[in-house]
Amino acid sequence: MGWANRLRAIVPDQLLGQAIPKMGDGWDPLRAANSPRSLSEGRQLLVRAGPGPLISGALAHRNEPIMNRRSFSALLPVALLPAFAFSQISVSTSQSPSALVQDVLLGGGVTVSNITFNGQPANSANEQAASFNSANANVGLTSGILLATGDAAVAMGPNNNSGAYLGGVTGYSDADLASLAGVAVFDAAVLEFDFVPTGGEISFNFVFASEEYIEYVNAGFNDVFGFFLSGPGISGSFSNNSVNIALVPGTSTPVAIDNVNPMSNAAYYTDNGDGYTYPFNSDPQYIQYDGFTTPLTASHAVQCGQTYHIKLAVADAGDEILDSGVFLEAGAFASPVPSLNLADVNAPCMTATTIDLTVTGGTSPYDVTWSLNGSTVGAGMSLPVTANGSETYQVTVVDACGGATTGSVQVSSIAPQGVVPASIDIACGEQGALAMTFGQGGSNGLDLAWTANGTLLNNT
Repeated sequence: MGWANRLRAIVPDQLLGQAIPKMGDGWDPLRAANSPRSLSEGRQLLVRAGPGPLISGALAHRNEPIMNRRSFSALLPVALLPAFAFSQISVSTSQSPSALVQDVLLGGGVTVSNITFNGQPANSANEQAASFNSANANVGLTSGILLATGDAAVAMGPNNNSGAYLGGVTGYSDADLASLAGVAVFDAAVLEFDFVPTGGEISFNFVFASEEYIEYVNAGFNDVFGFFLSGPGISGSFSNNSVNIALVPGTSTPVAIDNVNPMSNAAYYTDNGDGYTYPFNSDPQYIQYDGFTTPLTASHAVQCGQTYHIKLAVADAGDEILDSGVFLEAGAFASPVPSLNLADVNAPCMTATTIDLTVTGGTSPYDVTWSLNGSTVGAGMSLPVTANGSETYQVTVVDACGGATTGSVQVSSIAPQGVVPASIDIACGEQGALAMTFGQGGSNGLDLAWTANGTLLNNT
């Protein structure tokens, strides 16, 4: 499509030539002109038709009869999102939010209870909560759950729409998200539950994605999400004295459209096209969202054995269109339990040696117990042993929070290594000696028997 034709497709002829100002920094007028929000709001834009001068045009106010935001956007799911069947990310809303937490999100060291979604019991499937598999897509997380401000299926690529939204429009809000965004929020997806950690920390990995990128950075549509953690030892400014742990790494800045983008914290931002740029709009490995963060980690210290509450929430900000979502990695919501580093031991027969153990994760100090054939034989990070055939030692490690891990080590004797000369020459009537050369460990622990023509000569 030529520049003139593209311009006409974006801005009606009757709107060209009217004086208008541009929007804030980081805003792409050509992409914004093609979005549903632009065609319905009392906003104005400058559009560059190719390399020539800027052409100005005014867009209709939401109350004017040309086309309002709602009627235009209602065409998007049918007209502009045709590629679901070819997407390389799979999205399924067949599981309830409760099942998504228990069967997909949870890792080790955590038990959960009292799961709710948008303030209701979480036992029914909901279009805003889905499982996903992106092994062949570019999310950066292989699989997990997706919380979205509309139907989660909007994530399915390729990115062939510059302003996608699908379903949703629930009107559900959240005061904590509104506080983060600084404006009213809509279509919130809010997953909450209580949990008890067995370790001293809780952590999980996530990616935040949005169709608001990058046209509406710093433009009053700061789609937002948060992970609000409350419980013993935590005193924050959000509801239930919670703190938000969805932060830009190394800062206290919440992750949001205005805070992670090409102009701000760009190291954590991934551009994903604009809905009409090759290869994003044709290659199904690219998801639909115009931009998203790199994989980030949310974490916070907790007290083992205590009950905590977490609220995982995402919402549209400023208005209810142009969807956003947060991907949570499968099995990543975890409290670390001890992890053991052990290696099998090989030594010459009847040689004294040691088994050495290192422990990572969990909460120190560690209680270490070694056993052999069901009987306790030692404690501590090193165990003295003697190689005698092949024996398997078991170790149990319990950390200060009661998190337990077991492991095993095999201690084996090295096979005897000896060399005897094939023959020696001894003069008649003279005496000679046969000598055996030993390898590692010498003759320690070996019984030697010399024979001649089947007759035992000597034992040593």
